Amino acid sequence: MQNPKEDLMSDVLGILNLLEICRKENPNVKIIFTSTPTVIGYTENPVKDENTRENPLSIYEANKLIAEKYLQIYFKNYKLKFCVLRLSNVFGEYQRTDNPARGVLNFIIGRALRGELLTVHGTGEFVRDYCYVQNYIDAFILAALSDRTNGEVFHLGTGEGRTFNEVVGKIKIIIEAMSGKNVAITHISFPGGENEINKRNEIIDFSKFRNATGWFPKISFDEGLEKTIGFYVKRVRN
Repeated sequence: MQNPKEDLMSDVLGILNLLEICRKENPNVKIIFTSTPTVIGYTENPVKDENTRENPLSIYEANKLIAEKYLQIYFKNYKLKFCVLRLSNVFGEYQRTDNPARGVLNFIIGRALRGELLTVHGTGEFVRDYCYVQNYIDAFILAALSDRTNGEVFHLGTGEGRTFNEVVGKIKIIIEAMSGKNVAITHISFPGGENEINKRNEIIDFSKFRNATGWFPKISFDEGLEKTIGFYVKRVRN
């Protein structure tokens, strides 16, 4: 939102360059594109699927949606295969822990391990669908291998919603048990001018992708969270 022209050049022109190169040099390629459920914007119904009308509320979502449309155009006109996976909140090992825009759970884990106060915006009762990264890796492989995903857009998540309070509380318990550090939590107001998309409730109906590929999230939220925190605790100790 702070630099829309740069975002347009990197995200939209970037996908267009990729499509043109593939069309000319490797027309048999299949592109698996990572998008986001938030291209549909804010809705009263927390359950999201592919049938929900698209109404992006930020430059990020708008450019993701434009990229999806370019993929569809090249599929229809040049038979260039693609599959779009709109991923709900992902967390897991190796993700940065110092940037809240690059995975909020990993950011919270990082703050806790650095001995910093964990801040929860508003009441903390907003709901998200958090999915462990290995589940998505499985989904990418299945999307690439299956002909039933060609030219399709899918929403991916676990189908389970958790409040931010619940998630932060679990992070606190696990980190205190693994590291012996005390973890403190406080509630603060949302920043002024905060985009409404960040206050949404979101649970993903992934039945379309499950029907196409048989995929489901094999690793539970609790198991994935323990794996993730264990990974960073070990790195801090080393």
